[in-house]
Amino acid sequence: METKPDIKLLISNAGVVKRGNFDEAGLKGQLDMCDLNVKGATAVTHLCLPYMKKGSIIMETCSVSAFAPNPHLNVYSATKAYLKSFCIGLRQELKSRGINVCAVHLGWMNTEMNAGARNTRHTDVSNFLPEVNVKKLASRSLAAARKGRASYTQGAFYKFYHLLAKNLPHTLVVKFSAM
Repeated sequence: METKPDIKLLISNAGVVKRGNFDEAGLKGQLDMCDLNVKGATAVTHLCLPYMKKGSIIMETCSVSAFAPNPHLNVYSATKAYLKSFCIGLRQELKSRGINVCAVHLGWMNTEMNAGARNTRHTDVSNFLPEVNVKKLASRSLAAARKGRASYTQGAFYKFYHLLAKNLPHTLVVKFSAM
C-alpha cells in the first residue's frame, strides 16, 4: 500500500538577497536570486499542493520589500513582489478547497541573510529600521495564518510603511528608500 503525505502546513521560507546597484551586481548572482526566491518558492508550493487538504495552510515568506521597489535591492524587491502577487492569486484559487495562503511580510531581522548588511554603502536606510523579533514573528504569523488572514506584517513601523506604499506613488516611496 502506497502512503501519501498529508501536509497541514507549508512554510515556504527559502530566500536570498544581493545588495548593490543593479548595473554593478553580477548577473549570475541576480539570476540565482530569481531562481531561489521565485522559482524555488513556486516549485515547492506546486510539489506540496497535491498533498494538502481542507484546513491546510501555506505560509509564504515575503518581505516588506514587496510593497514598493527598493534601490540597491531592485531584483530582491521584484522577487518579493512576485511572491506577494502569487499569494494573492493562489489564495483565491485555493479558497474553494479550504486551503489558506498567508503572505508573511518580514521587516529587518538579524539573520544570516542580513549579516554585515548594516552600515554598508547601500543600506543607509536599513541602519534606522526597527528590528523584528524573530520568535514573535514566527508565533504571530502562524496565529494569523491559522485565523485565515491573507497576510501578516509585524510592527507598527512596517504596517505604516505598507500603508504609505499602498497610498503614495512608488516614485515617491522609492526616494525614501534611496536615502
